[in-house]
Amino acid sequence: MARCSGISRVLAAGAAALVSALAFDMPSRAGFTPEQLAAYLSLFDTEVTGLTGSSEALVKVQRDFGAYASRVEREDGVVLWDHTATVYLYDADGRFTGTIVFNEPPEFVTEKLARLFQAG
Repeated sequence: MARCSGISRVLAAGAAALVSALAFDMPSRAGFTPEQLAAYLSLFDTEVTGLTGSSEALVKVQRDFGAYASRVEREDGVVLWDHTATVYLYDADGRFTGTIVFNEPPEFVTEKLARLFQAG
């Protein structure tokens, strides 16, 4: 999410806001409400759409996107989530065009997004 914020600023002169869609498989397991999701996403300096729903619906979305999410409870009782950290890129017609992974060099990310926005 932090990377999206930085990239959005770099491309702001020539592109619309960068939108990431996130699916969290937490509502039924951890009591994560839509309001809590909105509060969490407001911490990032980029436009983000948060998705939530039933566990069944979220499992389907994860499967359709090839995403992964797993609850990890540490010995001290702290609960963390291990999850896919990928941005899925779609063109203006809704066609999948690629991904951005968490450790991708910034210059590759900027190039991918510039190409996507020029095509759109």
